[in-house]
Amino acid sequence: MSVFKRIIKSLFFAEESEGKSAIKNEIFEIPFDKDKIQIISMPKIGNESFKITKWFCKVEENIKEGKAICELENKNTTLEFESYISGKIVSITTKTSVLNTGDEICKIENI
Repeated sequence: MSVFKRIIKSLFFAEESEGKSAIKNEIFEIPFDKDKIQIISMPKIGNESFKITKWFCKVEENIKEGKAICELENKNTTLEFESYISGKIVSITTKTSVLNTGDEICKIENI
């Protein structure tokens, strides 16, 4: 399923995210191999900016494609952002303000 379809699904079926627990990340980056990194950036969703309100993964966690990484929210919408690759999360943004299109959400190391 494409990232766009997942975003649309989460917009209309937000109740699916209920029951997931938020994770508090105390480590924001670990050492990684720069040659194996995929940067996950904020996609363009209309002309909207979003803020990360919850993390569903920790740094150092291995994730699979399709796993919800974080929850994005603005004044109109709340949605889950899912990974479109598998690997290990090695870095997450420390930005607590609004994320605009192209801003880094996290880095995933291919394993």
